[in-house]
Amino acid sequence: MGNTHVIEARYSLKPFSGGSIATLGKLQTIAKVASFLRPTTGAISDPFLDSASTSLYLGTEAELIARYRPFSDLGLALSLGVFSPNPAAFTGAGAELRLAGRLEF
Repeated sequence: MGNTHVIEARYSLKPFSGGSIATLGKLQTIAKVASFLRPTTGAISDPFLDSASTSLYLGTEAELIARYRPFSDLGLALSLGVFSPNPAAFTGAGAELRLAGRLEF
């Protein structure tokens, strides 16, 4: 979406980096939270956005990511995320919770 601002916080952790099993030390976990805002009540190119809404807060996204890189040229990642839209800013199906997942190889 254009005409938006994002405030993001993220935390990364390698839970097994000091462990005795070397392969588990290559696992990285990430938690992210992002809030989406618009600087004005002007148009945004999202078909589900309520054009009559004056709300500047659009919604919040939370994401959990697990990355595993057993070799320097091979990595796997699993991402799970949820977007919670502000019902005052969206209409119809756009005002519902959105879930997504991605597996990368």
